[in-house]
Amino acid sequence: MDYADATLVLLAEHIRSFDILTLDRRGFSTYRSSENRGFRLILDS
Repeated sequence: MDYADATLVLLAEHIRSFDILTLDRRGFSTYRSSENRGFRLILDS
């Protein structure tokens, strides 16, 4: 996880929104929040 990914994860937890718009599908398909919630990738929908 790089700095930009970590920033998105922390921001998502802070605003309680787990929908992520990113091109990094591989990274965000494995990342989890501190509550063990996965992220929904908007481009995959």
